[in-house]
Amino acid sequence: MDGLITEIEILAWEIMGRSPPNALMGKRFAGAVTEIDVVSFEDRTRYYATIRSALLPGWGQFYTKNQSMGRAFMGGEAFLGILAYLSYTDYQNELDNAKEYQRSYFNIRSTLLPGWGQFYTKNQSMGRAFMGGEAFLGILAYLSYTDYQNELDNAKEYQKSYFNTTDFDEMRMYKEKTEEAMFKANGADDQYQIMSYIFGTVWLANIAHAYMTSTDQFAVTKKTKFDLVYNPKVHQPQLRLSIALD
Repeated sequence: MDGLITEIEILAWEIMGRSPPNALMGKRFAGAVTEIDVVSFEDRTRYYATIRSALLPGWGQFYTKNQSMGRAFMGGEAFLGILAYLSYTDYQNELDNAKEYQRSYFNIRSTLLPGWGQFYTKNQSMGRAFMGGEAFLGILAYLSYTDYQNELDNAKEYQKSYFNTTDFDEMRMYKEKTEEAMFKANGADDQYQIMSYIFGTVWLANIAHAYMTSTDQFAVTKKTKFDLVYNPKVHQPQLRLSIALD
């Protein structure tokens, strides 16, 4: 019935002396696809293939039955992805190793001389603080130790004199001096021990600080900076904006 109607429509166009439309002519054949349908199908195929290839390389080629190119793109992208992943893991491993070596290098410097590791990391203020503080504590500890040794020697001399004399008044005097010298020696020894403990604590803190601040050497600083500078061309101060690109 549809075929008869189609033939009548085509005959009507021919009676008017005009060519029937291609869409109408296509209806003569059962299951025929019109030109508009073909163009629409091709557009849809191209669109769906593009979307699939954007989501997964090679998927669009498989959709258009181009199996060889689909395998080539999918396999090539997988191979390149594996290579990129392996390269990135190698980079991370080597970077971690470099960080550990650098930390060890900083720690060795700070272990040998307090503040040396901080100076190496360009942390001048902390380097001066640790180096100056340890020097000051070292001097105090040395002075306390020398005081202890002097008072101990004095006590020994007074005690020796105490045993060598036979005069009662001299014996009492040397005994008092010996006790006084021993009291001063014990005080100097206590001060020396306190200074030594503080000296060692600051030394360990210096090593820990060098270890913790060594990680900053690998941190990428990406901060926007504003600086007030003088422009000699216009003879006036200007605000300068600088952005780190690394």
